[in-house]
Amino acid sequence: MWIFIVIYGGLLGSFITWIAWIITRRGNFSLITRRGMGGLGLATWLILMSSQWFYRMSGPSTPINEVFQYGSALLLGFFAFAIFFFIPIDLLQRAWTRFDPQKRVFLNRTMVGSLLGLTGAATIGGWLESMRGPQIKEVMVRIKNLPIEFEGYTIAQASDVHIGPTLHRDFLARVVKSLNEVGADAVAITGDLVDGTPAQLAEHVEPLRDLRAKDGVFFVTGNHEYYWDANAWYDKVESLGLIPLKNQNRLIHRGSASLMMAGVYDLSAHRMIPEHISSPREAIRSESPAHVKVLLAHQPKSIYEAAEAGFDLQLSGHTHAGQFYPWKWLVHLAQPYVGGLHLHEQKTWIYVNAGTGYWGTQMRLGVPQEITVIRLQRA
Repeated sequence: MWIFIVIYGGLLGSFITWIAWIITRRGNFSLITRRGMGGLGLATWLILMSSQWFYRMSGPSTPINEVFQYGSALLLGFFAFAIFFFIPIDLLQRAWTRFDPQKRVFLNRTMVGSLLGLTGAATIGGWLESMRGPQIKEVMVRIKNLPIEFEGYTIAQASDVHIGPTLHRDFLARVVKSLNEVGADAVAITGDLVDGTPAQLAEHVEPLRDLRAKDGVFFVTGNHEYYWDANAWYDKVESLGLIPLKNQNRLIHRGSASLMMAGVYDLSAHRMIPEHISSPREAIRSESPAHVKVLLAHQPKSIYEAAEAGFDLQLSGHTHAGQFYPWKWLVHLAQPYVGGLHLHEQKTWIYVNAGTGYWGTQMRLGVPQEITVIRLQRA
C-alpha cells in the first residue's frame, strides 16, 4: 500500500503541478491568481490522496468514502483529459512569439480558457457515458474444424468489472442480470473483477451467486486481484459458485465432441506469488482430446504462448480498449491487441473485451462498456 501511495502521489503531484504551471504562466495571470491556482492544485492533490487512504482503511461502504471516491473519480478524469489537451499550448506558444506582448497575452488566455472548457466538456461527457453501463455486443468467431455439435455455441464474457471504489453491488447485480438474460452456454469472467479485499467487498460481490450458465461460470484472475490477495479471491469466487481455472481446463461435451475451456494465471501474477506462473502449455494438457480449445487469459499478451500451445480462441480483457479517447491511442504501445476480434498468425483467434466496468476515473468516452456474447461458427 505504501509503495503504491508514494508512486501514485508523486506522479499525481507532478501532473497537477505541470498543468497548474501551464494555466497560470501561459495565461499571464496575476500573482494572486497564481497563488490561488497553487492552493487549488494542492487541495486537489490532497482529495485524491485521501480517497485512496480512506478506501484502503474503510472499504467502499462508508458515507465519507462515497464522497471522496466519486469526487476523486471526476477529478482524475478531468486531469486525464487535461494532460492531453494542454500539451499543445506550449507548442503554440512558440508559434506566436512574433506577436507583440499584448496580443500574446490575449492568445494565451484565449487558449487556456478554451482548453479548460474543452476539458470540462470531455469530463462531463465521459461521466455521462459511463453511467449507461455495459452494452451487449455479439461477436461471431469462425473456427476451422469446429464439430457440428458446437455450431452456435455461445460464451458470454465479462471482464474488468472492477467492483470497488465507485462500482458496487447494484452495478454487479445489473451485470449478472444481463449475463443471465443472454442465456449463454458458458460464462467467462476474464480478470480484474474487483478492487478491494474479500472482507471489504463480501457484500458487493454477492450477486455472483445468482449467475447461471448451462456449462458453468469460469473465472481467471487479472493483475488487480493480485493487489488485493489473489488466493483469498480464488476461495471467495469458488464459494459463490464460479469455477476458477489456474493453468487448468474443463472439458464440455456435446455427444461425441468436446470443447476445452482453459484458463491461466494473470501474466504478471508471478511477480507477487512466484508459483503463479501463467502457462498456456500447462493449461491445455488433458488426458482426453478436445476438438476446440478456448483459453481465458486476462492480458492479450498471452496470445503468443496460447498460439504456440495450440488454442483456437483466446478471450482477454485488461486494456479497457483505452477506456476513453484520446488515451485509447496510447494503449497500442503496450499491448498487441487493444480491443475487438483478431486472427493471430492466421491460426488463433483473440477477442479483447473493452471492459464491463471502468477503472480509476469514472469515465468512458467513445469506448463503451461491454458484455460480449461470443458465438462459435464453423469456418
